[in-house]
Amino acid sequence: MKIQIPQETIDWLNNSEIPRVRFKARSIFEKDADRQDLFTDPLIKDLIASLMNDWDEEILKQHNKPDLCMHRFCLLADSGVRWDDKEAKPLIDKVLKTFKSDSLPRVRILIPKIFRGSGEVEEEWIICDYPQILYGLLKMGVNNDLIKTSLEFLATLSRENGYPCTSSMEKFRGPGNKSDFCPIASLYGLKALNLSPETRSSEAAENAAKSLLTHWEKRGEVKHYLFGIGTDFRKLKYPLLWYNLFHVLSVLSQSNFGREDSRTMEMGHLLLEKADDKMRFTPESMYRYYKDEDFANKKEPSPTLTITAIEIFSNLGMI
Repeated sequence: MKIQIPQETIDWLNNSEIPRVRFKARSIFEKDADRQDLFTDPLIKDLIASLMNDWDEEILKQHNKPDLCMHRFCLLADSGVRWDDKEAKPLIDKVLKTFKSDSLPRVRILIPKIFRGSGEVEEEWIICDYPQILYGLLKMGVNNDLIKTSLEFLATLSRENGYPCTSSMEKFRGPGNKSDFCPIASLYGLKALNLSPETRSSEAAENAAKSLLTHWEKRGEVKHYLFGIGTDFRKLKYPLLWYNLFHVLSVLSQSNFGREDSRTMEMGHLLLEKADDKMRFTPESMYRYYKDEDFANKKEPSPTLTITAIEIFSNLGMI
């Protein structure tokens, strides 16, 4: 089944009042987007400024908060910001300074003793932050020896059933069974591996994709590390930062091992069912941190959600 995007919707996106949407739409439909237009966007400017201020000060206590630096950084990347944009270069330099001699980024994190942490602020990495930072850099076009080494290490952490919960802290482990794969870790891992020719066809990428597809296939039967696939999973929600249909489908649509799988296409058709008669998409859930953005308005079609869905359908060969 091929999708026809109505010209009215293409015009709506190309002429959007939101600069980052307008930039991305014109990149897709007209191939003549103005990069400087992207940096007139209030959200882009706010993200860059706030990240420059917060990156070295943040203390990470839980990974699902939408305002975490790593999630804001990935939103910048997903909006089209690149490492060679003069506005972004100072931020890229700041992020790269968090990589240690082992070529892995660190965050300032506080893990309570009840979760086998020290109860004190430490500079460490966990599998649900390190790949997300790596993804943001790769998406922005950073691909030096440091990044390549970091990706290679990420690939070594995969198991046959996907990515486990692991970290640089020897005693830490999340709330699931030790033998289980972690859905969010596998999602973040695959997300980063997809962006490099050296790793997108790797065994690690295949394992991660298969774990996500099997989780979907067995939805309703099992939860791994508290991640289930139910009503909330199916709700359209942006940015792409936690475990839900929009995020999983976006990552699988870019995967060499997930793109043509019937289970991915099943998710794609579920997403398609959420479109209105003009192929526009309306948020079904929102993060209050972004309550003033178009993708948090559950009463009107969102240009951001719509252009993101179009990218997914394009990756799946449905357009």
